[in-house]
Amino acid sequence: MEDLKRRLKFVGIFAIAYIILFYGLVGWRTDHLYFLLLVATLCLLHKYGYYMVLAWTGVTGWTILYDAMTFLPNYKVNTVHIKDLYDLEISLFGITHGNNIISLCEWFSTRTNDFLSLFCGASYLLWIPAPMIFAIYLLWKNKPAIATFSFGYLLTNIIGITVYYLYPAAPPWYFLEHGDVFDSTVMGSEALLSEFDRLIGMEIFHGIYSKGTNVFGAIPSLHCAYPTLCFLYARKYNHKGFMIFFVIMALGTWVGAVYSQHHYVIDVLLGILCAFTAYGIMSYVARTSLFKKIDNWYAVQFSV
Repeated sequence: MEDLKRRLKFVGIFAIAYIILFYGLVGWRTDHLYFLLLVATLCLLHKYGYYMVLAWTGVTGWTILYDAMTFLPNYKVNTVHIKDLYDLEISLFGITHGNNIISLCEWFSTRTNDFLSLFCGASYLLWIPAPMIFAIYLLWKNKPAIATFSFGYLLTNIIGITVYYLYPAAPPWYFLEHGDVFDSTVMGSEALLSEFDRLIGMEIFHGIYSKGTNVFGAIPSLHCAYPTLCFLYARKYNHKGFMIFFVIMALGTWVGAVYSQHHYVIDVLLGILCAFTAYGIMSYVARTSLFKKIDNWYAVQFSV
């Protein structure tokens, strides 16, 4: 009974905070209700569902932060960088093509192949499932590591979203399709991830990006940050199987980000740097008295 009361208290506090944020400030949608019901169901159905929700704190936090960006889009805060970013990419990583210097994204656009399309597309799809699976593994094998990993993941997103607002940036596909003209009404595009959709016969990426709300968040590439961060934590806790998995995923994601025209090389490198920065900061934060209290709270919840 005490266990159920604790889970009910958590669900109640989470639901109130979530409803105030989205119904009161951002704007309520049907999918917000579904998300809230999913969290409540997992927590109340069984204590292991509650454990999973706690292990996914970082992913849940990212979901809320990303969705809340619709309240104040980054292009309303700072000027969106389009052509100047392309020019910087050309100056640093341009490739000579005939009499011109083009970006690696443009070079890939005429050299697509089925293997790269499948490998990169599959790697790209793992950006949320892979951290969630790793968190469940920690729940099974290394509960004391969950709080550090979850908040490290959340911190990665906080850093990334902060940069989104400081330096709104258009992805390569936007510049190649729309030129140096800012248009806030342009919807997200799967770009060359459409090749993956074509090969498997399903419009997975089209469905994802057609609903995207953050078109001008190319820097840093959080897609590239996630497998990097997961690798760092897999190495920290000496999980060799996951280390190998995240290296392969990282390579597919890093190449895929450029191959698919979703990111420049600059974006990829800054995404990797974002992961290392969050990991370094979290390594320090984990030793503070405040975080030790958070860590202890997690330990108490998992002991129920």
